[in-house]
Amino acid sequence: MLPEKPPAKKICSAAGCDKKSVGRGMCGTHYAAWRRGGGVTREPIIKPKICIIDDCSKKVLARGWCQTHYKRWHTHGDPNREPEVKETRFCSIDGCNEKHYGNDLCNLHYQRLRFNGDPNKVQRIRNDDELRFESFVDKSESCWIWTGYRNNGGYGRLGIGQRNTLAHRYSYELHYGAIPEGLMVDHMCHNPSCVNPDHLRLATGKQNQENLSGPRVDNRLGVRGVSMTRTGKYKAKVGHNGEVIEVGTFDSLEEADLAVREKRNELFTHNILDRKTA
Repeated sequence: MLPEKPPAKKICSAAGCDKKSVGRGMCGTHYAAWRRGGGVTREPIIKPKICIIDDCSKKVLARGWCQTHYKRWHTHGDPNREPEVKETRFCSIDGCNEKHYGNDLCNLHYQRLRFNGDPNKVQRIRNDDELRFESFVDKSESCWIWTGYRNNGGYGRLGIGQRNTLAHRYSYELHYGAIPEGLMVDHMCHNPSCVNPDHLRLATGKQNQENLSGPRVDNRLGVRGVSMTRTGKYKAKVGHNGEVIEVGTFDSLEEADLAVREKRNELFTHNILDRKTA
């Protein structure tokens, strides 16, 4: 018994087309053309790949136009409309050829007008760092108090040019010169908001820690370097160059305080408060 022949392949019914039939006796191309226009002989729409505007070789974005001509049509209704060339405006100050920024002035003259009320005024406090620094200082016979911005530690901060610096460091540089690398500016008055140059001195990190105004905030006895033992006695110790030096154990707080201060005076060089009470 011979095997059955497979059914004959259905061919598109459109004249001259030998593609496989997919619907209503037509191939996919002619079926889509029939759905769009109703005729099987209608040729499919071929979308252009290059902008249809003359002398334009850019890729098509939409409606046969490139992005440039499409935006012109979307904005102005005409893809061939040339963009308007805006007239370049310049500063109105005589002899200044800078571009306009605001109020018919360039950026430089505009800022002068904003802060001084006169676009031709060159000098102003904002540009003069020294005068600007002094405008935030409340001078007295002792400390010079910084009235500008202060951080959480009470130290004043000042913007100088492109950098933000501590006010007491700037005061030292202003009166004594540059600060050597690796050194700090120590407040001899223990007032972090003071910028009086007579109250400032150079110190290393260790020397700066030597000159404390009192005990740590977690010290329950209120005496620097003294703690209480479990037996009720008073233990005195000093930190020096990364080591803890035991001074001794004493029966009274006054004895421990005196002993620890004498030891700090022996080891330290910048502990002003200890030397005043010695």
